[in-house]
Amino acid sequence: AGFALATMSIGWALASIISGRIISRLGYRNTSLLGAGILLSGTLGIAFGERFGATGIALAVGATGMGMGFMNNALLITIQEAVAWGQRGAATALYLFLRMMGGTIGVAALGSLLNATIRSNLTGSPAWRLIHDTQIIDTFNRLLSPAGRVTLTQPLREALSSSLASGMHAVFIATVGLAGACLLLLCFLPAQVPAQRTPAA
Repeated sequence: AGFALATMSIGWALASIISGRIISRLGYRNTSLLGAGILLSGTLGIAFGERFGATGIALAVGATGMGMGFMNNALLITIQEAVAWGQRGAATALYLFLRMMGGTIGVAALGSLLNATIRSNLTGSPAWRLIHDTQIIDTFNRLLSPAGRVTLTQPLREALSSSLASGMHAVFIATVGLAGACLLLLCFLPAQVPAQRTPAA
């Protein structure tokens, strides 16, 4: 997990470094579309690339970071160019605020999807009869801990692992849909944004 997250950070940093030159050649819209396309390919790799092992997943995660790096710079500069000089601070702050809000809402929504999928898979199963609602979090914590895993019976470990894998796969599929929606929305971004060169009145 640490290796995969590291590749995302590296991909984002590399994209941020080279995006300036790409923006000057392709423009804001095309650079944003490039980033969205890379993001979509990365999410597809995460959702369906388990056969390629940890290295393949890490590369897919790195691609998602690179895609977000391209989009972040291109969209930030687009917003700054679209408003008067005196409004750039407010526009940048609003952009960053909305990005953080989107991240917060996204984490909550995907977490809810994960919980709902796990509960749906466990409800009515033999494993469900061995645990109660108040014990779900504790049981999964034991599953994810090497020391706690040995305290669980083999059938329970298998049932919990299967439900957790199904829940994570549902989350990854949802991210593919979000990345596709992002690509679609960016198609409506104007090819040229008239720069505002005069201070706000």
